[in-house]
Amino acid sequence: MKMIIYISLGFFGILVVLLASGCSIYYPTSYRAFIPKQWDSEYKEYERLCKENIGKVVYARPITQDEREEMNKIKAKSYKGRAEFYDYNYVPITKSIYELRENIYIKPTYFRDKEWNIHHFDYKDSIKYQKITTYYYDRHWTEFIFFTKGSPTSEKFIECEKDRYQSKELLRMALDNPNIIGLKTDIVFTDYHTFRTIKKDINNAK
Repeated sequence: MKMIIYISLGFFGILVVLLASGCSIYYPTSYRAFIPKQWDSEYKEYERLCKENIGKVVYARPITQDEREEMNKIKAKSYKGRAEFYDYNYVPITKSIYELRENIYIKPTYFRDKEWNIHHFDYKDSIKYQKITTYYYDRHWTEFIFFTKGSPTSEKFIECEKDRYQSKELLRMALDNPNIIGLKTDIVFTDYHTFRTIKKDINNAK
């Protein structure tokens, strides 16, 4: 009888803890989760990048009249409108810092890899405008959320104050830009559109 009472009290205690924590628990994913910010060199670098790079146009060149006409043709055929020319990607700076870049590009050109007989997008030739929007710092804590559909975990990040534009505004800035800024080598384009994908690759590279 006492055993049943103890088990019942145990379940009740777990239920109280779950409700008090919003039906979620936190757990560390790295020893870095316990490093105080004032001693964390990566966090100091994150603060410096937030202060110096937010809103920086990394690369830009004037869009030619022929390209404008090509964009009008694409818009006429696409239901997405201006978003057809907009993209973004995350760039891993360190294992804790991630940079968000936003791009305006015109339909990517293809080139053929003869050795593998496959086609690739030439994104660097297609990007006309790329800017740094914000930075994220991985706190190395993860929240496990109970009673959710799909993925029950949520990665925890700190984010700089954004300098983010909607695709319409960013496109206007690219179309109005009269200057050449940076070089093609300054463009960084990745296939990363989620933090989970970046962290998976980084962890696999260890």
